[in-house]
Amino acid sequence: MGEIIGKRVYFVGIGGVSMSGLAEIVHKSGGHACGSDRAESPATKRLEGIGITVYHGHDARNLRKEAANGGGGIDLVVFTGAVPWDNPELSAAREMGIPVMERAEFLGRMMKGYKKPVCVAGTHGKTTTTSMLTAIFLEAGLDPTVEIGGYLDSIGGNYRIGGKEFFIVESCEYKDSFLNFYPNVGVILNIDDDHLDYFGDINGVRASFRKFAGNIAEDGVLVINGGIDNLEEITGGLKCGVMTYGENGRVRAANMSHDGEGRPGFDIVKDGETAGRLNLSVRGNHNAMDALAAFCAASSLGVPAEKIISALSHYDEPKRRFEFKGMYKDMRIIDCYAHHPTAIKADLAAARASHPAKLICAFQPHTYSRTSELMDEFADCFKDADLMVFLDIYAAREENIYGVSSEQLAGRVSQAGTESVYCENFEEAEKIIEKNYIPNSMLITMGAGDIYLLGEEMLSTGL
Repeated sequence: MGEIIGKRVYFVGIGGVSMSGLAEIVHKSGGHACGSDRAESPATKRLEGIGITVYHGHDARNLRKEAANGGGGIDLVVFTGAVPWDNPELSAAREMGIPVMERAEFLGRMMKGYKKPVCVAGTHGKTTTTSMLTAIFLEAGLDPTVEIGGYLDSIGGNYRIGGKEFFIVESCEYKDSFLNFYPNVGVILNIDDDHLDYFGDINGVRASFRKFAGNIAEDGVLVINGGIDNLEEITGGLKCGVMTYGENGRVRAANMSHDGEGRPGFDIVKDGETAGRLNLSVRGNHNAMDALAAFCAASSLGVPAEKIISALSHYDEPKRRFEFKGMYKDMRIIDCYAHHPTAIKADLAAARASHPAKLICAFQPHTYSRTSELMDEFADCFKDADLMVFLDIYAAREENIYGVSSEQLAGRVSQAGTESVYCENFEEAEKIIEKNYIPNSMLITMGAGDIYLLGEEMLSTGL
């Protein structure tokens, strides 16, 4: 792990999906990892189970105790962007002269210990594409190290420690965090309005992705969706190679068909030559696009087409990506992480393609800022649903300075022509769903917060 090998690292927010993975990598690579989080969680229990000390609650005494533990001290304190600068542990670290580092910078330094980092970026689709690449590299026997923003059954979690050649990393644009990374292969899946509380407008988002592309090694490759608006603004003048995919790209899908569940099959065509036919095991044309991106990234690193196609033909999605949760009586319950209008629209289209008798979606918006800034887009993205059930906005530590609410959003969606209802809590939502479902319906719980618990509660009480 380059300069991170053997370090004693304290993680503030150690239970986060990315932070927990980094802590385990440090622990299993010969370093010492410890840290704190606000409350106990499955992630913190897992860390404690492998011998990592986790403190519940942020307290300067935790850091001082750990710094004195065994006389080894603490070399570095790592925190996430969600942790305020006046956090008591960060304040204590500064007082004690211990270096502090934001998670993305730490991950970027860790990546320097690998020959060919692969960074997957985009407004949405990152977890799916990173998971696809993981499946491909495992199938090809390339022993990748992986950091991913979701739980993947094939690696038993959200990270994998492999060899020192390939490091596959899901790379988030928020607050320019992915600008700490210097990949050999960089992937840009899409560039849409998002995180406008930080970027201001779409031009700010695009400027950040352009800088990300500029960080790719000169002997490396940018894999990019050829349908992105004003593509030359992102790719022009880059020193690395560029491989486009999609309808107008160098790599595209041809002769597409779908089975009865909406799973696409298509020929992969690269530079006019057919590389083979792929029948995806997952639903939706958006997954076909992500598969093309994964094909480009893997083939640019020399993975044979037959290995790529084989891996993707039996690829399993990570948790919360169109995840089948169970049957409530005769209604199928699916859970989706989608929280941006583009991703929501794609997942609902995939659900509709499987022909449910009635499609009900229970949606929990994620952050006040996103809901306010993209209200018009949200109002238009639920048209494939027969009934929308809106729960309160998941704040994610934000204050509601925008004066926005899920009740307002439900009204806008109703005006756009989709039946919608606002519910104050899960109990009320369950009653609405119970009243409105018919045989062979599908319920999708959707959002980046804790909306998945709604389906789990229904399954626990209604079987």
